[in-house]
Amino acid sequence: MTTPDPIYVTQLVPIELPIFSYDLSQEFDYDKIIKQLIAYAELNPDKPKGQHSNIRIVNKGWHSGYLMHEQTNEFDYISEKVLEKVRYIQQEFFTILEQNVTYEICNLWGVVYTKDDFADWHDHGRTLAVAKCINFILYLNDGDNPLHIKQDNNMPNFKIYPKKGLLVLMHPFILHKVFPSNLESNRYVIAGNIGPKFNAR
Repeated sequence: MTTPDPIYVTQLVPIELPIFSYDLSQEFDYDKIIKQLIAYAELNPDKPKGQHSNIRIVNKGWHSGYLMHEQTNEFDYISEKVLEKVRYIQQEFFTILEQNVTYEICNLWGVVYTKDDFADWHDHGRTLAVAKCINFILYLNDGDNPLHIKQDNNMPNFKIYPKKGLLVLMHPFILHKVFPSNLESNRYVIAGNIGPKFNAR
């Protein structure tokens, strides 16, 4: 017996998706990390050809490729700290992440947002092979332009304001956006996707 071709339908199913945050402000020298990121940007000024991105650099900002962790080991200590937090989530919130699976960095990138730069509404679920993954954002400095999280039922967007050392981990299906900033100051971010080793590139 052959398996029939499936029929696809589109539904909006309201479910609660988790967001975790950690204060890592005392864990790292953020001035040093920003200098490292700027130095990396100077060596890699252009993102790889053909790379799709929801981040719109319209001013003097910068966006790395998505495999920064494979191109340099300068940020490995950050990745390990993020994975440490993911392991805690894996143990305490077993319905979100797979158990008895080793998680690792699938993608890692850096962003320098300048005035007028922004990110479209997007999620990370389409870039990951399984739902039980997680994506993260580590803010390297304070900022007044928040990350907007989409909510259903006509609820207002949930806002997360950038703060130096704030680590945000969230389900890959969560829609989020960064609106253009009117500020002259830059915002520095390291972000990435984390998944089981069998899902890593």
